[in-house]
Amino acid sequence: MASETKRMTKEELREDEFVEWLVSVVDYIRDHRNSFIVGVFIVVAGIFGIRTFIDTQHQNIRDAAALWGDVLIAEQGGQLTEAAKKAEHIMTSYAGSPAAGQATIFLANLNYSQEKYAEAEKLYGSYLNSGDSGKTEILRHAAEMGLLACAEVSGDLEETAIAYEMLGSKYAGQSMGAWSLMSAARCFKNLGDIERSTDILRRISVDYPKLPIAKQARNMIDML
Repeated sequence: MASETKRMTKEELREDEFVEWLVSVVDYIRDHRNSFIVGVFIVVAGIFGIRTFIDTQHQNIRDAAALWGDVLIAEQGGQLTEAAKKAEHIMTSYAGSPAAGQATIFLANLNYSQEKYAEAEKLYGSYLNSGDSGKTEILRHAAEMGLLACAEVSGDLEETAIAYEMLGSKYAGQSMGAWSLMSAARCFKNLGDIERSTDILRRISVDYPKLPIAKQARNMIDML
């Protein structure tokens, strides 16, 4: 009786195909050994380079943070000139780091306090226009408020008051929004628009009842 031919199952076929593929890969590596080794070296070198870059970036951030501490110490000690020099160094040498952003706003505020409004406005704008993805919301708000403060000094109170109010809406629900609204109320008061100033102050007291600024708003309403 003739022996029956055994039919291969799907699993056995897949195993055969895998073995054939594995053999072909081994043959290819053997025939192209030098190219294969170079390729592996390039990949490893690339990974090492990326890792080195990341480590360097982290070290730069740590160095900048340490220098920022020196700025704060100098500022608190009344050494404003020294603090400004250190802040400028951070801003130029560690661009893109969180400390560089803090240094930029610090310098802008310092220029504003010294009535160097053009310089302050330039620094506030440079922070907002930078492509730094690490910008923080608090510093962004500080820069926006700084720009409006510079505009307020120029005497365009009505437009600035409206901008302050819009900024308050942008940061609604946050303490930053409350402070923006307070600046709007102040500007409208200075314009003589007591009704609108009062409305904004009431809005602060209602929307931010748990913040100290709410009590301040209520006291200002009583004084209007």
